[in-house]
Amino acid sequence: MTRGLLALAAAAFALALFAPSSFASTCTLEKVDTSHPGNSLFDSGGYEFDTTPTPTNNQRDLAFATLEDGGSNPPDGTPPGPVDNGDSWDHWGALFVGGEGLTNLYSSTDDNSCTLEDGGHQLAFPVLSIGGLDVQRKLFVSPTGLDGGRLLELVHNPGISPVTTSVQVGDTQAADDGDDLGSDNVTVVSFSSDGNSRIDNDDLWVVTSDHLSGTLSDDALAHVFDGIGGAEHVDFATLTGTDADPKDNLAYRWDDVNIPPGGTAAYLSYEIQAADSTKDAVTDTGLARDQALGYEALPLAQIYSGMSDAEITAVRNWPHPQPTAAIAAVTGASDAAPVTLSSAGSQPSNAAGVCQGASFAWNLGDGTTAASPTVTHQFAAGSHTVTLTVANSCGSTATATQTFTVAHAGTAAPTVSAALATRIKFSRLAAGKLVLTLTSSENSTASIAGTVSRSVAKRATVAKISRTVIKKKATLTAGKRTKVHLKLSKKARKGLAHLHRGFTLSISVTTRDAAGNKRVTHKHVKVTF
Repeated sequence: MTRGLLALAAAAFALALFAPSSFASTCTLEKVDTSHPGNSLFDSGGYEFDTTPTPTNNQRDLAFATLEDGGSNPPDGTPPGPVDNGDSWDHWGALFVGGEGLTNLYSSTDDNSCTLEDGGHQLAFPVLSIGGLDVQRKLFVSPTGLDGGRLLELVHNPGISPVTTSVQVGDTQAADDGDDLGSDNVTVVSFSSDGNSRIDNDDLWVVTSDHLSGTLSDDALAHVFDGIGGAEHVDFATLTGTDADPKDNLAYRWDDVNIPPGGTAAYLSYEIQAADSTKDAVTDTGLARDQALGYEALPLAQIYSGMSDAEITAVRNWPHPQPTAAIAAVTGASDAAPVTLSSAGSQPSNAAGVCQGASFAWNLGDGTTAASPTVTHQFAAGSHTVTLTVANSCGSTATATQTFTVAHAGTAAPTVSAALATRIKFSRLAAGKLVLTLTSSENSTASIAGTVSRSVAKRATVAKISRTVIKKKATLTAGKRTKVHLKLSKKARKGLAHLHRGFTLSISVTTRDAAGNKRVTHKHVKVTF
């Protein structure tokens, strides 16, 4: 692909990532005062996900696109959730690109700049420039029964040089931004994916809770950072706080994110809440743990629901849907008729509904390539190995190979040319320096025999030898030269070395094609001492 085409492809990819959906309509962020309720999304459990301009000490007019509510409390409680409680998300989950600090915060002065997409299941926030990168956040709740909300962070490099950055979700203690999980109570880690009750960068998920005195203060929350098998993993995860407000600032971050020119890095994480009517901390945290564990075996079709192929391709922390490649070949083919090769059995994606576009690349093993689901090609007689590579529309590939035999259609034996020196010194013959060059019109096998006359064999008195002093086999490919080094047997070398007189070595080449048709070719070499 030329540099110009690469640039066009990168531009098209970027447009596909950031183009608005056909469902797009204006949405608003929820104001702190309830006179401006904004747009809310409800997951399958009835829990509310919405966003708000965060009321920070110094940044009250910025729309941070952080999570708010999480319960079903008025005035946003339509439809009602299973538990009527206060905020599970207290303006939590700010996005930082390039490191901690408000200077790298994803924020906008326009709280009406988001769009409502995917039939009302996704809030898409504006593309903003942060340190020369184009950054966008999307919040999605699944319409297919998947609990929780998905945060998708898209970071695009529009420049001509690679960029290394970091992407962080959560709170930052250094910024004193007023964000935290749930109420202002002490938050603890109840479970984590590596089996302990602390958070670190080995975890795929953690469950947090701020229950006090056995009563339900806020829902237990599951935070799923990465999927098993993703190319990248969180490099930093922590639960910290301040002296005045300890242990309620959760953050996770991907460091050393290298983005090539025109490339995009995307990271998705899931935030899930769980509570039951008993308001029991043990029950709630157990429910949240079950939700997090469920994501480890969740079909990728649900993980990526509502995402475009371009967005899925850019994701680095979850595995991509994979294609399968399979080859079906017509059997009983001959070199008089073409062979039909089919990609029947191949699948573009192991995830229903996503990454379903496919391309096909064939290598037919004889210098011929093709790019279609079915290929018709005429092969020479003999054995052939073909390779099919299937790529899906999210950039993943799979390869299959198949070997089959093409028979010779007629009864004619292969045409064989044999090139051989007419004279050779015995010492060179004994050292294997005699080279026979064979070229066949078909794929075939060659049996090579070198013989001497009966009288010559009888004169070899030091070692008794037979008339056949060389035996060799070779596999010939149609139209290609094959060099065969001929060497005397050990007994023949010992017996003939004492003759001190020249003799004639007769070489016979018996060639058979796949149909069993045979041709014998003779050559003679004068051996001197």
